[in-house]
Amino acid sequence: MPPLKKPAALAAKAKAKGTKKEEAVLKKPAAKEADKEGGKGKGRALSIDKWLEALRPYSLTVADIEKLKPGEELTCYVFDRNVGDMCFHEDNQGRANACRPVNFFRNCTRVNLNNNRTPEEEAAGEPWRKISYSMYGSMEGEGPDFTETLDICVDGNDLRVKPDGKVTGGAKMPKHWSQLPKDAAFFCRGPVIPEDRVEMKSHPDVYWQDSDEED
Repeated sequence: MPPLKKPAALAAKAKAKGTKKEEAVLKKPAAKEADKEGGKGKGRALSIDKWLEALRPYSLTVADIEKLKPGEELTCYVFDRNVGDMCFHEDNQGRANACRPVNFFRNCTRVNLNNNRTPEEEAAGEPWRKISYSMYGSMEGEGPDFTETLDICVDGNDLRVKPDGKVTGGAKMPKHWSQLPKDAAFFCRGPVIPEDRVEMKSHPDVYWQDSDEED
């Protein structure tokens, strides 16, 4: 999976360091929405890259898809490489300005997954079928088959599930959905994590690291 790219505003600021125009590079927000919503966090905090790495175990998995019941919808955050441009807020730069994930990622791309199978189709035991998707944010689209837009990772190998349940992408990898590990994680140019897991109160706060230095 490709790494996150630096938000455009931070990239511009890095180029402008040491110049008199540095203060004018970032546009001042009209209102400090995070503060108004109680967005400033207290306690543990991680920079966005480390935060996402820590949250990878919470990714959408094969088991999550198999648990979806007919008529049920699951909303997930999509942390593709453009998350910086979608979520960047200058008031959240640096550890001292860390905030709760629900506020930090309020503009993050999301995907809705819907199980459209009938109870009769559910009984056939093919959990990858008839799960539609709709995505909005830095990427947009919708379709009848969620495997059109989400890939899956097994032992570091990026694989693709086909509409008939076959799996492609690795010589010694699973060849069918039924062979996939239950904890195999889906991704879309970055982690895909169910909404309720991103918003868990137990998670650390998150902030932008606006330099190449370790936090």
